[in-house]
Amino acid sequence: GDLKSILLRVTGRAAQSLVANWLGTIQWIGVSPYRPHHKRKNWFVSIASFDEPDTGHWDTQLVKIEAMRASGPGGQHVNRTNSAVRVTHIPTNITTSAQEERSQHLNRRLALARLAKLLATRDAEAQQSVVDAQWRQHHSLIRGNPIRIYKGTDFTKLDM
Repeated sequence: GDLKSILLRVTGRAAQSLVANWLGTIQWIGVSPYRPHHKRKNWFVSIASFDEPDTGHWDTQLVKIEAMRASGPGGQHVNRTNSAVRVTHIPTNITTSAQEERSQHLNRRLALARLAKLLATRDAEAQQSVVDAQWRQHHSLIRGNPIRIYKGTDFTKLDM
């Protein structure tokens, strides 16, 4: 079948400058090896660049943990102990808290688990936005005004 899109991952300055020279629409004139009986002779390919989202795992050194007194019912226990916990992820300033448990240790684990879930959701949304941008690029191919034109079937002499 036909390839609808290809995703290449390149790293390094030399690779990025190579990609920068290829951004835009490329026209190829010839008989398609995939569709040899198709009457079209002009084929267009769109080249675009996307940055990967930052989905790095968070480190406990990037988290500020604060103990505080819980609010709500609990009588003297609530008034005497700092069992509630607020956790702040410093790079993103995302905050979660927990005060359901009587133990500060359990509330800390609960707040950290909530923070991990929020960060995972945030990373998934960032990844989805990159996928959406790639899909929009796939459908926004401009036929005409190519930055490069190739004729025939000899791809061994591509000017990379």
